[in-house]
Amino acid sequence: MNMNGDNKNTEYYVISPSIMENISFYTRKLSNNLSYNKLQNLNVNDIHTNQDNVIDNFMNIFNNALEEEEEEEDRDNLYEIVDALNKRKNTIQQIKYDVLKRREECCCY
Repeated sequence: MNMNGDNKNTEYYVISPSIMENISFYTRKLSNNLSYNKLQNLNVNDIHTNQDNVIDNFMNIFNNALEEEEEEEDRDNLYEIVDALNKRKNTIQQIKYDVLKRREECCCY
């Protein structure tokens, strides 16, 4: 069921494996910098479910890195990562909304 209540399958955004690899790469790269020591406590695999709002933490860190990065290729990769994280966060919110909507419809009858 989609947002309009239609019984159509909704396709949810999933971060591609290549972007997940880039997230892992930049997480390792940035964790060597003391400014990003918070990365050591974050688990990349939690991005899929946004456990403990990990996406916001990653987005803040990668946005800061984006502002500091001078290499164009790294900036492009970091921008792509932030964009993907934002899309995934929105998707998780949409999934929660859809589940709540279905529960409401189920219980109203």
